[in-house]
Amino acid sequence: MASPHTIVFFLYDATSATSAPLAGATPVFDIYKDTAGNNLSQPAISAIGGGAYKFTPVFAANTSIVAIIDGGAGSAPRRQAMYLRPEDFDIDIVGLLQKYEEGRWKIHGSGPDANRLVLYDVDGLTALKKFDLKDVAGVATPDNPYERVPV
Repeated sequence: MASPHTIVFFLYDATSATSAPLAGATPVFDIYKDTAGNNLSQPAISAIGGGAYKFTPVFAANTSIVAIIDGGAGSAPRRQAMYLRPEDFDIDIVGLLQKYEEGRWKIHGSGPDANRLVLYDVDGLTALKKFDLKDVAGVATPDNPYERVPV
């Protein structure tokens, strides 16, 4: 899963007495693996400016990433190690859960969404999620549902 969030890290000039930000470096991944030890496709690292560099991690299913970035011979630190967990990047789910809680819920008895529970955004109009409703025998029903099945 590609993360919607970016990792930013900084490099400083190891040869400078003031440890000035290091512009123009070409950092590369020494290691970019999942926690099972499998090599992953490495994302591009790009300069932001002022010694800052960035990349967007790509997570394999249900696994974290172990990365070591080499900033080059003139950078301080020379290498940076990172452990990235996908759950740390899923902050967007909190906003979606808040919409589920604050928005309208409606059980439709007829129409195109008959026998469905529809969760709406806070505007009360935009459908976010739909569930088919079934009774204990597995028959579609809007009354006394036993089970909801994501559509």
